[in-house]
Amino acid sequence: MTETVLDLIGRGEKILQENGIETARLDSELLLAHVFQKERSYILAHFKDNISAITAARFDDILARRKNREPLAYITCNKEFYSLNFKVSPDVLIPRPETETIVDTALKLYDDETKMKVLDIGVGSGIIAITLAIHRPGWRLLATDSSEEALKVAGENVKAHNVEERIDLGYSDHFSGVCGRYHLIVSNPPYIPLGAGYVSPEAKLFEPHEALYAREDGLGSIREIIVRGGEYLMPGGRIIMEIGDRQTADVEKLIAEDGKGLKLEKIVKDLQGLDRVVVMTGIQDG
Repeated sequence: MTETVLDLIGRGEKILQENGIETARLDSELLLAHVFQKERSYILAHFKDNISAITAARFDDILARRKNREPLAYITCNKEFYSLNFKVSPDVLIPRPETETIVDTALKLYDDETKMKVLDIGVGSGIIAITLAIHRPGWRLLATDSSEEALKVAGENVKAHNVEERIDLGYSDHFSGVCGRYHLIVSNPPYIPLGAGYVSPEAKLFEPHEALYAREDGLGSIREIIVRGGEYLMPGGRIIMEIGDRQTADVEKLIAEDGKGLKLEKIVKDLQGLDRVVVMTGIQDG
């Protein structure tokens, strides 16, 4: 018996629900849209269309991957961030809505007339650097990562968004490959403690652990940026960094005790009302 679009979506939803996936209906719709290479709106407008056996088989193939908790973004090789589309792969962390808080904070602090040198530590897929470059045409960015594979993905996204002339990509483990001083440093470092029980199966099984987990109860990379970041800031420059919502007190203590040339400016909450971004200011010379 020939299945319709609605039949296939319903079957996919049931299978995903049985495997504990909370967004089963939406994921089923998006998977079928990916098979058709169409937007989800197309699927929703064609519920009664019949599905060919070839299309159904393709859908079943990627449905099995999602059933096994492979993230939707890795299946479709795409993720939206700040209303922009980015290529993603298992070599990079999947963009998350809370990371938009870094971009929001930077854009509120500096208007579109500013001309600045910006450093992005741990560029991943390039979402932060590229979004800032698009919204602030006067900014020149160096975006670094300790993963050559991640830099390749970032390079593809830089090219796709036509910002090659303003973003330089380079290999660096934190500050190991960085020279000079910057008006602004941004970073979404790994900050999940090793062995944390609140990590989703998708992240635990498929996302790069070096981009998720950090030593020292999740504070290893954060500490590195706080301890050394002031060396790479121009006087009065800023560091805008994402943190875990349970790390505020530890981060404030690190800044006070180990943040050479830095002072805490503010903690910014994400859209869920959780502490998400720390803003540090370089202490003026003299």
